[in-house]
Amino acid sequence: MASIIGLPNYILSTSIFNHPVGLKGDWLCKLFTGYFWLFFFLETSVFLLVYIAFERRKAILFPLNNQNNEGSNLKVVIIFLLVILAFTIEVPTINGLMYDVKNNNVGNFCKYKYSFTQSIFIYLAVLTMDSIIPAIIILFCYYQITSSLKKSCLFLKSRNLYDIQSTNTNKTSSILGSKFKTIGTLKIVNIVFFACIVPNNLFYFLYHAGFRDLHWTSNVFQIGMLVRFSNVCINPFIYSIRSNQFKKNFWFVYYSRIRSKSNYELKL
Repeated sequence: MASIIGLPNYILSTSIFNHPVGLKGDWLCKLFTGYFWLFFFLETSVFLLVYIAFERRKAILFPLNNQNNEGSNLKVVIIFLLVILAFTIEVPTINGLMYDVKNNNVGNFCKYKYSFTQSIFIYLAVLTMDSIIPAIIILFCYYQITSSLKKSCLFLKSRNLYDIQSTNTNKTSSILGSKFKTIGTLKIVNIVFFACIVPNNLFYFLYHAGFRDLHWTSNVFQIGMLVRFSNVCINPFIYSIRSNQFKKNFWFVYYSRIRSKSNYELKL
């Protein structure tokens, strides 16, 4: 959704768009050209990433409990609550944006009506909610998963000394291999997450610290924005590429299409 909305949002935020003025301009800034939807989907993506990290942690640390996992209805409720939380974080954005083409600091047409102190306070609150706390939780889950797998490896090595040919041992090795692949995926997701969020937050902080060249419409700031928004699109690709089931289905569809095309050409 962020990808679909992103391009129209950028186009409508440039000078080629005849932006409405007055009250209509204020509402368009609040609901679209002020980048509300992009940031809303970004917050939602971050919270879903945290939820996935929790699910991975539970599956590896408590495999027996995970077999009796909660129903799909509870998961839907959790996801719904995360969406509500993301919307709540963006409420100050809706409330604070207004049309002002002369003093714009969000795109070419909008600005925040907050004072400098209010802007800093809101920024720090949002930064804590959508970056710092999620980063701490994700790193904590990663640490616990890694520690658990290291203990499992030590146990497996000691067991192999006594029962090398055991079927259960081979099965355990296979399960551990799958878990290590999971932690490898989580490591990649963590690295990408930090690589995407750090530049934008750094540029925003430097702008408020007095580096006025790093304003919203500057090339450097926009690159940081694009890198951050790209995190919404990158994560699904990471999980897909690392999934054996996805790769199996992909190649099945690919070769099926080739065979269908070959059969069609033979008939011609």
